[in-house]
Amino acid sequence: GRSDDDDSGDFERGDKVEARYGGKSKWYKGKISMVHSDGTYDVLYEDGDKERKVKKSLIRKLGGDDRKKKSSFGGRSDDDD
Repeated sequence: GRSDDDDSGDFERGDKVEARYGGKSKWYKGKISMVHSDGTYDVLYEDGDKERKVKKSLIRKLGGDDRKKKSSFGGRSDDDD
């Protein structure tokens, strides 16, 4: 397999990732904003949401950088912030 996508590596601050917000089944794009010593991560989502102490099992690294799609990213429509 390709060495750039093995799941054993840890994420680093600034890594582009997808994470399952609230542990739900849907993946949302964001990036790692902080790495905690207990193996969890803070994620800053593209729609402006933040989530703290996300388990690594709920995060996956985003593949290629597809900026072309960024304009169509609408975030979660069910947001009642």
